[in-house]
Amino acid sequence: MGKKLFGKYGGINPAGPSIAFAPPCGEGQLERFFSGDIKEGEVPFFYHGVGRHTPENYALVQKILDGECGAWKDEYDGITFASGMSAIYMVVLSICAFGKKALIYSSKVYGCTFVSCYEQFPALGIPTYRVDNPADEEAWETAANQAIADGYDIGMFLAETPSNPLADVFLIRIFAQLPKKFGGVTVIDNTVATHAIQKPFLWGVDVVVSSVSKGLNDYSTDLGGILLARKGLFEEMTAAKFFHTMRPVMSPRTAAGLLKRLHFFGSNIYRHSENAHILAEWLAEQREFVEMVHYPTLAHSRDSEIIRDQMSGYGGALLSFEIRGDREKAKAFVDTLEYAVVMVHICDCRYTLVNCSGRTSHADMPPELQKAAGIRENLIRVSPSAEDEDTFRSYLIPDFKQAFEKVFR
Repeated sequence: MGKKLFGKYGGINPAGPSIAFAPPCGEGQLERFFSGDIKEGEVPFFYHGVGRHTPENYALVQKILDGECGAWKDEYDGITFASGMSAIYMVVLSICAFGKKALIYSSKVYGCTFVSCYEQFPALGIPTYRVDNPADEEAWETAANQAIADGYDIGMFLAETPSNPLADVFLIRIFAQLPKKFGGVTVIDNTVATHAIQKPFLWGVDVVVSSVSKGLNDYSTDLGGILLARKGLFEEMTAAKFFHTMRPVMSPRTAAGLLKRLHFFGSNIYRHSENAHILAEWLAEQREFVEMVHYPTLAHSRDSEIIRDQMSGYGGALLSFEIRGDREKAKAFVDTLEYAVVMVHICDCRYTLVNCSGRTSHADMPPELQKAAGIRENLIRVSPSAEDEDTFRSYLIPDFKQAFEKVFR
């Protein structure tokens, strides 16, 4: 039976997504693969734990690269992982572990990313330096100069835009110039915007990572991550062998499911973003209940370079606001909402998701570091649904209104 399964892509399981299958050229190709001798144009996958994993995973990479880079996608390459944090770990270890190269990172990132940079990577021998304002070019330069003064080469600059949970944004084109002064590479976490809104490669970034569990996965049903990079750099990272030996791989069934939904995700991201803008504007008017609203299209006009050009006119699917009062007031508000779901997640097209980030997604950050990153105890994060505008306005804003009135009664 095995011979009948051979074809262009090898022995693929015809019943569904495959885990392991035979290379089309047999043992000779298998040996060459493990020695790194894959010929140009040769299909580079046939075992789930190694390389591009399976046809489903490889097809997902190619589809996302097409969205990220379009006509230039052949200049880039990528690989799928079990989670967004797996992608973060793989890029940092592959670039910085050998030679203990310094990692310069923004503090305005997802909580687990921050904890990894602040505690875990230094414990592994990778020196890290924090930048509290990623929009400040001088802050990046100061951190890099300090790393060099301490005797380290620069490995990479890592940032997230829009950030989670404060939705901070900055000009990627300026960030992308840092390696020209200091060496290293630039890495952008594009989870919140996705390539439907923002394409960091077009602004000169070297690596893009994303949690595909979020915007690329409309129903919050699958966990996964992806790492994309300039082709030469990707080959260098692959040569470090962390991909090969640690194998934090994405399930082929997950990849197959994501592929089916990619056709629809762009329109959903636009609706998420428009609803986020609607809610952010309404919240900004509720001065009796709200101290501050964090959303890119409130901080920058839609005609600004950062919104119009870099983010395609949208602000992204995530906003946050500081309620008047303390942590207990924020918790009471979240618990009083009737139609929003309390969840540490973003971009579920069916539901509006809320949480108090300081005690959930960023709970592992010490209080003083949360404060330095701008995460106050009264901060509430919101990821609006992707429903049509009339439906969204008809029930979500009245729900927020009744919650405010009950909490401040």
